[in-house]
Amino acid sequence: PIGGGRYAPLGKRQNAHRGLVFVLALALGIALSAVAIIRAARFLRGAQPAFDAVVEAQTGVMRFADEEELGTLADAGGTGTLASLASDYAGPLIWAWFPNGKNLKMRPVAGSKLEPPAELRPVLLPARPFALHAAALLPGSRFHTAARTNIEFLQMLDADRMLFSFRENHGLLQPLDARGSKPKPYGGWEAPHSGIRGHFAGHFLSALAMQAAADPAGELARKGAYMVSVLGECAARHGGGYISAFPESELAKHEDHCTTNGCTWVGYYTMHKILQGLIDQHSLAKSVLALDLATGLATYLCDRVKSAVKARGLQWWLDGLALEVGGMAEALVSLATVRGEAEWLQCATLFERPCFAQPLALAGAVASNAALGGDSDFDGTALASEADESARAAIEGKHANTHLPVALGAMAMWEATAAGAWKGVGEALWAELNKSHTYATGGFTFGEQWRKAGAQGELLMHAHAGNLAAHEHQESC
Repeated sequence: PIGGGRYAPLGKRQNAHRGLVFVLALALGIALSAVAIIRAARFLRGAQPAFDAVVEAQTGVMRFADEEELGTLADAGGTGTLASLASDYAGPLIWAWFPNGKNLKMRPVAGSKLEPPAELRPVLLPARPFALHAAALLPGSRFHTAARTNIEFLQMLDADRMLFSFRENHGLLQPLDARGSKPKPYGGWEAPHSGIRGHFAGHFLSALAMQAAADPAGELARKGAYMVSVLGECAARHGGGYISAFPESELAKHEDHCTTNGCTWVGYYTMHKILQGLIDQHSLAKSVLALDLATGLATYLCDRVKSAVKARGLQWWLDGLALEVGGMAEALVSLATVRGEAEWLQCATLFERPCFAQPLALAGAVASNAALGGDSDFDGTALASEADESARAAIEGKHANTHLPVALGAMAMWEATAAGAWKGVGEALWAELNKSHTYATGGFTFGEQWRKAGAQGELLMHAHAGNLAAHEHQESC
């Protein structure tokens, strides 16, 4: 009742009820959104009840200790193994989740120092790849069918659409079709707004080069040569060797650890794909121009890295490797081999993460009873336990997509130079993954990570409809 005992008109009461319903619905929506955000955050962090320690530090960074923290660990052989710091995780979202490295959880690990070899001394491997034109697949076989499927896919992709963002970035005119229309850029990773545009184009160059090796006069060989020629125009327009589908400012963001300009995705990771594609176009498709372009791009990137080290210090650069740089080290070793120039190995080493590679190098040396530091009397028994623990710390919780290329770069370094310390990196990683991280599928990772050793079953126990990561444990990139 209102006023003198009268009741509010029906319309006003309905409006009041609607207002109450709206408030209640809004409150319920906020509550449900909060629950959804919490669940999403736990999913993105890979939260598992049994692995809180791993989850809490999932975006840490592995890095060298500061100079005052570098030390010598005692061992029976007096070989002077290094002490460095490693976190429980390193990956491309590190600086987005831990601005300026705040609250990173670190732990000391032992490692063996890895130096860039001074000369090229290729290892004569007992098993070597044969030329792609030296074998033919039998028609009617599943392998022949798979190869035809790949060829048809490569034929379907349009070179000018793939090159759209390269031309745009370098200020080149787009070609016009018969109707006067520009090519339509591809979507996904190659979309003009994508942070890794140019990435798939690099893979495409490599695929075309492989097919050119098998069929030098074929359509796909000509498509690869055309793409190389356009990339040559891009390089000429820049004048300094840079070839990319995105501006140089994206690399600057990486070098600044995304602290002031917002976080780029993985700029050097994309540069690796383009560089390797050009190297493959030379090695497999015999393009002289591709080697010139690869050399110019590598020179630009290495000069850029050296400038970053000079301006900010080696420590700063090494911290930035947490943003994922792909197989830059392996590609630079390949370039050194192709050109017969060992100086590229210096730059390749700058893309090798010391506190991931060094503990594995130590473990590999101890496992093979190799002499560290040239001490032929070295007895690795006293270091075995510490080396094993450090190797495990270098692996557990790490983003596999970021770190597997580091091991591949180390193995490429060994194959090109016969420097045994680098070989130990791959051998120790392989041994540890096979011993304590393998799933029945043959994969090693869970949600793109190497998780706690020997805990594969516990991870899968937490699988449920809202935990999609539990269904990604077979991925091994």
